[in-house]
Order: sequence, then C-alpha cells, then structure tokens
Amino acid sequence: MYVYRPDKWQAGLGIPGTPAYAEIKNWVSIAPSKPTARFNFRRGVFGEPFLEMSTDSNRGFSISILQSSPSVEMLRNLFLLQLTGIVGFPFSLIDKSSDSNFPNAKHQKTFYPVSWIVDEPQEPLNPQSTPWIFQIACASGGTLYF
Repeated sequence: MYVYRPDKWQAGLGIPGTPAYAEIKNWVSIAPSKPTARFNFRRGVFGEPFLEMSTDSNRGFSISILQSSPSVEMLRNLFLLQLTGIVGFPFSLIDKSSDSNFPNAKHQKTFYPVSWIVDEPQEPLNPQSTPWIFQIACASGGTLYF
C-alpha cells in the first residue's frame, strides 16, 4: 500500500488556488484505505472476456494528523457540519516534490470533488505524541499528470 508523506505531498480541503482552500497542516501520513480497481472483466456474447475501464472511482483515505495541529479543529467543524446534513467538500492531494518519479518530471494532482469524514477519531487525547486518524471517504474524483 502506498503511503503519502508530507515532505512530498500537499493535502487540502477545498479548491486549490482559491480563497476557499485550506491546506491540512501537521499531518504525518495519508494512506488509501480502499484500493481502486482499474479494470474489470465482463463476459461477451460467446463468453470471451472484454477488458473495460472501471467506473467506480470511490476511494477512502486515512489521514494521520498531530493532535496539536490547527487542522484538527477545522476537520472537527466539518464533521459537525455533516451532522446537520451538509456533505460534500473537495479533497485534494498534490505532488509538490522537486524530484518526481514520473517520466519527464511529471507531477500528480488528485482531486475528489465530493468527500466526507466518516467518523471522529477514537484515539486517546495525547497532544504530544499520538496522532489522530481521520477517515475520509471520497465519492468521485480523478488524477491528473502535468
């Protein structure tokens, strides 16, 4: 499983490049919790398998974030807004490293226009060392390479 690290990735809520964007601060790691199938097989008329792109772009992420981070309060407020019926904030992961692994130094931008926080963290309160893990579920999205 790939784990995103803060020294090479920028995570944020909202639309990057606009005033309605908040970068998540002091996060430790982000790990996808649900793998996305890229291809599906379906049977044809005579039983031959046909390769087709999967239309399922749902994905889940586990964000480990320090309890002393100012983003904890922001994520908690978003979760409370969800309880009133407001769901669907944008989530983004942007490759900001200077040495990209992609050919010709391409960088990755992943955008999920509709996402929500699954539940509040259940880890004990310890602002010095223990990070909280926020589960974010994303309904749709995609990845661009530039």
